Amino acid sequence: MPNKDFYAILNVSKDASEEDIKKSYKKLALLHHPDKNQGNDEACDKFKEIAEAYSVLGNKEKRNQYDLMGSVDDTFQGEDPFSVFNSIFKQHMGNFMNMRYENNINVDNIFNNIPGMAGRDFNFGNIGIKVHTFPTSIFELNQEDEYIEDDFAPNISSIFGNFMNKKFKEKEKVKTEILYNKPDDIIYNINVSFADIYNLKKKKVIITRDRKKDGIYIQKKKKLEIPIYGKEILLEGEGNEVKNYKERGNVIINIFNKKDINFKRINEYDMLAYKDIEINQLYSAFVYDLVLPHGKVIKVQTEIMKDFMLQRINKNGLPYMDEDDNLCYGNLYVLYKIKLPKKFEDLKNIQEYVESANIDEKYEIAYNCNIDEIFNE
Repeated sequence: MPNKDFYAILNVSKDASEEDIKKSYKKLALLHHPDKNQGNDEACDKFKEIAEAYSVLGNKEKRNQYDLMGSVDDTFQGEDPFSVFNSIFKQHMGNFMNMRYENNINVDNIFNNIPGMAGRDFNFGNIGIKVHTFPTSIFELNQEDEYIEDDFAPNISSIFGNFMNKKFKEKEKVKTEILYNKPDDIIYNINVSFADIYNLKKKKVIITRDRKKDGIYIQKKKKLEIPIYGKEILLEGEGNEVKNYKERGNVIINIFNKKDINFKRINEYDMLAYKDIEINQLYSAFVYDLVLPHGKVIKVQTEIMKDFMLQRINKNGLPYMDEDDNLCYGNLYVLYKIKLPKKFEDLKNIQEYVESANIDEKYEIAYNCNIDEIFNE
């Protein structure tokens, strides 16, 4: 359905004030009200359209959303156009319903204006009359006001009250149906190993959701094959189809990692590994083999340790696909743990560490880094 131009419907500009919007609505609503246009379906539709436009532009939050998106989530679903009309004119009606009127009237003049009664002398003369109109049950009643001042007031109020109640009961016959936006999400939790993530394996999942078929709602199953390197997968519109909801729900699949004693997932796609080293290796660069969760062995060349016993090996973390569907990798962080001598005397026997690296082999460089890098989340 194309978006409606609510500003054009109310005949106002996009920078119109709240007061201008309300004034335009009042004018158009009175012009197209069904009571003034009985039997005119076009006027009735126009009345509903005007109410729909005002329900959005007359609400600051909805108007901001409409100006930004060109639509709102629940524009006018289920809202009675007469309730919009009544809410605007309620204050004016309330003033009329609590109005005092006092004057002298000549009854002879009234009867002389009735056909066949002119020229007769009834000798009624002038009669003083006081009228105080009062609220009916459709408005909020102020219990502190005294509304009945003489015997004539109850008759006037009863006639007016019955008329108003009849009018509003007629409006209650309008059938409305409330439509909601989306039903609740369906949540699935799955556990995967780091080895499967590194190997770019996919996980088969069977989801069950409600679908409408031949006018009834039945459960249907669907098999999915999903990548598992993310922490969460959102499947829009794959959830339940429910009565009185405009859209289908979503499916959310939460991906949890199985526990690994040697590796830990940090940030989004980075990994943290632990490595024991000798105390004399703190003062020299050294090399070692590191086995990743899926069995791949990488040869690591370290820098000389500095403030923190933490180093970063670039692009050896978990795999993922970027926005352009390119395969990328997070970083691998290594936290070193020193194997301390059992006795203080043994410190005297520690010799300088000398690395005998094979220059023909390819090494992954472990760079010194700050511990703040592993707490990006």
